[in-house]
Amino acid sequence: MSSSRSPSDSAASGVERDANARLFAAASRRAQIVALVNSAQTGGEVARATVDQLCEALEAEIAFVAVTRRYHTELEVIGAIGLTAAATVALAHDPLCRAALRAARAEARTGTDLLNLGLRHVLLSPWRGPARLQAVIGIGRLYDEPFDRAEIALVEAVTSSVGHALERTWLSAERERHIARQAALARAAKALSASLVPEEVLQKLSSEVSAALEADEVVVCRVQDGGELQIVAGTAAARAALDAPQESLCRRVARAGRPLIGEPSIAAPAAGRGRGRRCGPALAAPIRAHGRVEGVVLVAYCSEHRIEPDDVELLTAFTEFAGMAWRNAADHAAARRAAELDSLTGCLNHGAFQDRLREEIARADRTAQGFALVLLDLDEFKAVNDTLGHLAGDALLRDVADGLRESVRPYDHVGRYGGDEFALLLPATGEDAARRLTERVLAVTAAVDAPSGAAVSASAGVAYWRPGDTADALIERADRAMLGMKQDRRRRAGRADADAGRERAPGGERRERRRRRGLAGAASLGTRLSGLLDQRAIVETAIFELAASLGYEDCLVVRLGAGDRPVLLAAAGDDARELGEGGAPRQSHRGPAAAMLAGVARAARERRTVLAAGADASAATGAAAQNGGATLSVPVYVDGELWGAIAVHAGCGSVLDDDDARLVQSVSDYLGTALRTAQLYQQFEQHHVATAAALAAALERKDAGTTDHTLSIADLAVAVGTEMGLDAERLRVLRHAAILHDIGKIAVPNAILDKAGPLTADELAAVRRHPVVGEQILQAVPSLSDVREIVRHDHERWDGGGYPDGLRGEQIPLGSRIVMVVDAYHAMRSDRPYRARLRPGDARAELRRHAGTQFDPAVVDALLDVLDRQDQAEPALA
Repeated sequence: MSSSRSPSDSAASGVERDANARLFAAASRRAQIVALVNSAQTGGEVARATVDQLCEALEAEIAFVAVTRRYHTELEVIGAIGLTAAATVALAHDPLCRAALRAARAEARTGTDLLNLGLRHVLLSPWRGPARLQAVIGIGRLYDEPFDRAEIALVEAVTSSVGHALERTWLSAERERHIARQAALARAAKALSASLVPEEVLQKLSSEVSAALEADEVVVCRVQDGGELQIVAGTAAARAALDAPQESLCRRVARAGRPLIGEPSIAAPAAGRGRGRRCGPALAAPIRAHGRVEGVVLVAYCSEHRIEPDDVELLTAFTEFAGMAWRNAADHAAARRAAELDSLTGCLNHGAFQDRLREEIARADRTAQGFALVLLDLDEFKAVNDTLGHLAGDALLRDVADGLRESVRPYDHVGRYGGDEFALLLPATGEDAARRLTERVLAVTAAVDAPSGAAVSASAGVAYWRPGDTADALIERADRAMLGMKQDRRRRAGRADADAGRERAPGGERRERRRRRGLAGAASLGTRLSGLLDQRAIVETAIFELAASLGYEDCLVVRLGAGDRPVLLAAAGDDARELGEGGAPRQSHRGPAAAMLAGVARAARERRTVLAAGADASAATGAAAQNGGATLSVPVYVDGELWGAIAVHAGCGSVLDDDDARLVQSVSDYLGTALRTAQLYQQFEQHHVATAAALAAALERKDAGTTDHTLSIADLAVAVGTEMGLDAERLRVLRHAAILHDIGKIAVPNAILDKAGPLTADELAAVRRHPVVGEQILQAVPSLSDVREIVRHDHERWDGGGYPDGLRGEQIPLGSRIVMVVDAYHAMRSDRPYRARLRPGDARAELRRHAGTQFDPAVVDALLDVLDRQDQAEPALA
């Protein structure tokens, strides 16, 4: 018996087959779209693939993908078909699209002019992701056919895949952007440590800011007195001049002291150029140095651009580097000026003038263009000091120096050659011009208002360069000419007294040679002192030269403490050493010791040089009698403030006279200049250390795993170093190294530092480069050379399996071994992205287990002893 199917059954079966076919086609189309979307690498590619496929699948004339992102509240169309540029802009503000973002699912709408595009039917499907990421997909038909359920389901399924694909591309782009910005900051940090020329650093920063913020123009301006802006660095397009809106923004930032965003504007046209160009938005941030706004960094765009909060944060970080560059350059320049200038007169000091003289001789040898040297000596200057005091004499020297600088040409050099002697270097100057200029400076000197109205006069000698001349030969000729002028003046005035006769007599010639040797020795001492940067080394060198080279039997240097109480710093000679070094001298001493103490006290009290006869330094000033010995005490000034004093003593049969006073005054001047240079250099180094510490602080903000990490390691490392017997200096180096040991991580991308899973080979290589980067960042600080060595090697293993140099055992600096063990213990006791913290007992067990392989066993033992004592003092929390 055969069976047969009715026509109705056949029809139903056909409908079912058609429905299944449609479902299969929809599923295939959806899979195809999802595959294309997932293979896209950027948000734009995702959007283009989506609109192409949906237009074809749904037979629609118009399709678009619009998104909002972090910090954005308005829509941005990132891909569309069937829309003009104007329609694309208008679509982002359409109420239907805005409402679709808040909808729970896809909605189909029917009308006559939907979205102001003449659409009859529109399907809008929303997607919401994390961090304010949102998207809406729109499909529109100009013909009258509504979207059915299957089409709506297809679009909803595709929307979910598109949203996740957009999230993936955005996060990837954000990660790459963040890595690029961190790398730019790291390069800026290296530029900061590589140069002390602010223009070079600021130009490098401009390039990095331009790349990191994708800016069209970057300009760095210095805020001058009166608020004027001077462009000092920037991209090529921006360095010519600021337009009016940009200048206004920079001025507002300089006044407000905080970052500001400028709105898009129309820049004024150049003369005869027609309409002005349209400018996009701009961002400016202040550069702070020395507690005030020193400059402004401006970032500008030539077209529409959105400035985000993290753009402001990044530019602020760059301006911190710019401020450091300004501070470092200013401190370095101040240190160099202090090393070259006489602290009292502001003229070149003896050593710097000698350098200029040698440079001018070398230039003249190359070009055969002559020059002149003038030596100028104030007549009867000691009488001013003796009658009016040291402060009056100093004021006179400053006034004379000011007059000399005002009398010469801008390219001439004025130096203080000795106590009351000045030197002028006149490049490209012939004999007639040099003679006229010398007459002018003598007239200016005579016009100086001397204390008590006394007349001021000076003697000058001129020497002209001859081919083959040395510096000594020129100075000797100028000195002879100056002495000749002194003698001529005395003869013309009828005052050729015994002193002048002694100068002409053989004994006077010996005295003059002794005077010259003394001044040459003092100048040599000044050169030696200028190369020293430690106070103790400076003082001890001065004392050694006074005794060994200048021939004073007993001498000392004291520093004046509270209440002008003298503190002995260094001494030479049996009588001076009886006072004892390193503390306050006892007042019970007799003889030469008491004379020097009394002379120092008097020189400090009267602020002038004291020359006294015999053991009683309170005697009247003047040349000492040969049978009683003599004491000479000279105050030492540092940056215009009384710092201490030098005292020298000559025994019975010796004479200290005006020449000795001038000589020791010269030594005092050199000593004060060297001490001031050392002070400025110390400040300069402190700023460099502060710069490095600021970078370490930036690292802490960058790497959550290092928050409060460096200071804890520093304290524990010092405790371990103390346990192992390190002295105070090595403990200081160890503390700095512990604070800065991970500074090179600023060049490691956050994505690597925060990665929860295992690192790839490339990522591991990036991490292993950070000790070398840290060493490079610290290279600009000479005093941190020992710290740099520890930073470079604090990841070396005891068994030789560490990095970067594979050192083993005792080859690894002890400081590096200490920092490594302490760092490892602190890391084990801290939560990290890839694991939870270990309990104290477990962390200590790990240290013991790896002692002798990863760690130095002696350091492990010392750390465990420190931890045990800390537990006894304050029981550890579980």
